Amino acid sequence: MGPAGPGDGNNTPSVMVFRTSLVTLSQAMTSDYESTRISLAANLVRLRAQRGWSQQMAAEAAEIDLKHFQKLEYSSINPSLRTLVSVARAFGVPVGHLLRWARPLAKRPVGRPPGSSRKR
Repeated sequence: MGPAGPGDGNNTPSVMVFRTSLVTLSQAMTSDYESTRISLAANLVRLRAQRGWSQQMAAEAAEIDLKHFQKLEYSSINPSLRTLVSVARAFGVPVGHLLRWARPLAKRPVGRPPGSSRKR
C-alpha cells in the first residue's frame, strides 16, 4: 500500500465532514475539560475561604498532601476520583458541588499574599 492520495476515498466530502466533526468535538472537549478544572480550583478556594481554612488545614481534612491540594487550587493537575471524593468529604459537599461551573478567580502575584505590599 502506498501513501493515501486524492483517489483513495479518504478525501470524499463525507469523510472530510467526519474529520472536521471530530476536530470540533475534540476542541469542545478540551474547552470543557479546562473550564471544569478552573471551576474546581475556584470552588476549592471559595469553600476554603468560607471556612477560614488554610491550604494546610484543607489538605489535612481531605487527607491529601499539601502540595497536591495546592496543585488542585492552582488548576495544574487532573485529580483522581478518589481525590475528588476525599476533598468533597472534607468540605461536607457532594462531588458535583466541587465541579459545578464557577467564575475563575483573579490571579494573584506569586509569593505575596493578597493585600500585602512590596517594600521599596
